[in-house]
Amino acid sequence: MPASRPVSRVLGLGLLSRPVSRVLGLGLLSRPVSRVLGLGLLLCDLLACAPTIRTPLKQALPSVTGDSAVTAGPCLGEPARIDLGGPAVSGALADLDGNGVEDLALAVTGSGGGAAVFLLHDGQGGLKQSMRVPIPQTPTALAAGDFNDDGLDDLAIGAADPPALHVLLARGRGEFIAGATPLRAAPAALWVAKLDGNDSVDLLALDQGGKAVRALLGDGHGELTEGKRSGLPVAAQPAALTLVDADRDRILDLAVLGDSRREASITLVRGDGRGNFSKTIQRRVVGSGARALLGAPLAGDDGHDLLALVDSAGPGAGSPVAAVLVNNGPLEYSAVGYFVPGPLGDATLADLDLDGDLDLVTAAADGSAVPVVPGDGRGGFGQARSRGTAGLGTAVVVLDGARPTVLSFGPGSQQLHAFAVTRCGG
Repeated sequence: MPASRPVSRVLGLGLLSRPVSRVLGLGLLSRPVSRVLGLGLLLCDLLACAPTIRTPLKQALPSVTGDSAVTAGPCLGEPARIDLGGPAVSGALADLDGNGVEDLALAVTGSGGGAAVFLLHDGQGGLKQSMRVPIPQTPTALAAGDFNDDGLDDLAIGAADPPALHVLLARGRGEFIAGATPLRAAPAALWVAKLDGNDSVDLLALDQGGKAVRALLGDGHGELTEGKRSGLPVAAQPAALTLVDADRDRILDLAVLGDSRREASITLVRGDGRGNFSKTIQRRVVGSGARALLGAPLAGDDGHDLLALVDSAGPGAGSPVAAVLVNNGPLEYSAVGYFVPGPLGDATLADLDLDGDLDLVTAAADGSAVPVVPGDGRGGFGQARSRGTAGLGTAVVVLDGARPTVLSFGPGSQQLHAFAVTRCGG
């Protein structure tokens, strides 16, 4: 999620109340985009003419507000372990059996070939492997969304050798109809979103190598058509790219966290409402050593905020930092930084302790621990707590329910680790 963006998110634009589940809203107010005719203007759009802002990051103590409640926060118990028969390269949350409870689907590789592995959730944190669907190619990414508009969660699985997209359309009760379409490049990650101005669910695919994205536009009947290639301003890891309406025009834009000249910066690339991304509209330096980038309503508003995880506040500064950028209006951000454990691999946001505020859940880059940082709902974060155990993956996702469960998996592990969430000191 990430693992090549280990978990694809289906996010809600402007209505997002949690980091996982439901669809990124698209531009209902479509507007014409000017054609770039001159080479100089084209290079300007792609590379150099957007303003660069060196974001001052105040190193905050446990919480911006000093709220003592944020310091209690969630803790993780000892994990349950489930053997997967191979490392999971990607995963997604979906209601696989139609009972109204989110389950987990994983894309797993192994000596016997790839497979989609389904694990059903009992709603109380328990998981049980239900079926294994063989994939004739090497899986690279997995996402969940309603691609044929029937109210059921379908699956899309990117694959290599040769590049293809496998679509599993749900029929209910855990049954699926499979189909596949060839692609120009194997996806390293997939995001579910509405990209082209209609009500059909689409996909955004990151090419392996991280240098470009491609829209896979849905027709509402389960078919997805590959769109144009949009080059990225910097090569991006799957964990370091997200979709956000940065300029608040109701059209999704790309936010890319990458390294250039020893600086980690967030580059915002405008979407045109047709699945294309080309014009760089802003670049914000947030530290050094890019790790992961998340978009979510961190300050309790309508969800245009960003959180960047970097190795340090600057070259040679040392301690890893979570840089929180609270969106105050179109392309307007205020920023504050928090020291976090590191180096980190993947990250996600979820309300672990059910207090209404999003908490930061991360995975150590070496697979040694899952650090959790409680949030205060106003852009502030408290003291991190880590649960270490051997053999963890570098991808992390949170399974919602009456008892939220933190799930760890990834290329470095052949097991799924499931951590029950408790309240610290409770």
